[in-house]
Amino acid sequence: GFEDNILQSLLKWLDSAKVSKKDKDINVDELISLIRLPFIPSNSEIMLEAKKRGLVSQEQWDVCDLFQNNKEFRASIINTEQHFSIRRNNENRDAIDLKIWLAPAYEERDRIFAVCRMLGVVNGRENFQKVQTVRLNKSGNGVVCGFSDPENSLRDVVTTHNIKFNIAELEAQNLEINEPPIDRVALEAMSWAQVQNLAGNLLRRENELRLHPKVQAIFGLIGENEAEMSNFTTKIQTHVASEFNLNPRVGVELIRSASSLFPLVANIAHYVCYNRCFKGSLKVGDIPPDVPLLTLAGDSSTLWTEIDKVNDGSKSNDNPSSPKFLDGIRNNDNNKKPTIILGASYT
Repeated sequence: GFEDNILQSLLKWLDSAKVSKKDKDINVDELISLIRLPFIPSNSEIMLEAKKRGLVSQEQWDVCDLFQNNKEFRASIINTEQHFSIRRNNENRDAIDLKIWLAPAYEERDRIFAVCRMLGVVNGRENFQKVQTVRLNKSGNGVVCGFSDPENSLRDVVTTHNIKFNIAELEAQNLEINEPPIDRVALEAMSWAQVQNLAGNLLRRENELRLHPKVQAIFGLIGENEAEMSNFTTKIQTHVASEFNLNPRVGVELIRSASSLFPLVANIAHYVCYNRCFKGSLKVGDIPPDVPLLTLAGDSSTLWTEIDKVNDGSKSNDNPSSPKFLDGIRNNDNNKKPTIILGASYT
């Protein structure tokens, strides 16, 4: 019913906006392609209406019909690509979670799901600043904890996520269990070498869990829900701390501060070793470098070319310091506007 509703909403919008496939400003085929048609009954009223209007081709309808009525075809193609995968939503989340992460196919996949948001706190970063809630003490021979409320707030986070998964099922081998338990005071009493060894053990175990096929499957299900990803990752880190007999908050903060305390040891973590994010040198007022770009249609372009298209529709000069280029990005009159560049990453 979910995809049916999307298709029905699109048809209503096309009617109200008086848009057709002949409209040059709106690519109706592209809008249709975003709907996972195989999950709409081929003989449903809404599907037949879309077919009648020419919004769904005969070939598309045939594939949908085959997907729904031929078990062998469906088994061979389901979940191979987004179009043939069930769209996860609030209504079906609980029903499909366990089925998906238990599927043998996940054991065979080599792609890495959202192991990390590179600049997220759960990965030791507050944007471009490294987390330093555990840091070198004044004597330089140990660490000091710079966080408050060592347990309560963490417990709140760990108990509010929606993932129904028992990490304890993923047994560990040959862990160095600390006796007695390590709390904040005990950590600050340890030598630098002891803390470094402990951090290495925590990161090694955390990395093992994050890359486990079943955990990867959960990350895949979470998708772009950043809050859920953060909460689930915190659950993993809390579990790792408990395995080594650390106070949960102390263990989590040590894991997150490792990249600032022990840069080489921190490379054990997948999200540190493969992090390519760094703070650039561009600042307000600089002439932007000419970088290669791809348009949404897949055509090659450059930054200067696109700036000039916006400003006056002409092609860019080869020289970024030419008067015409500078006018295009600095002139503030009615015909020219300042250039603002927004950059982001999407994983």
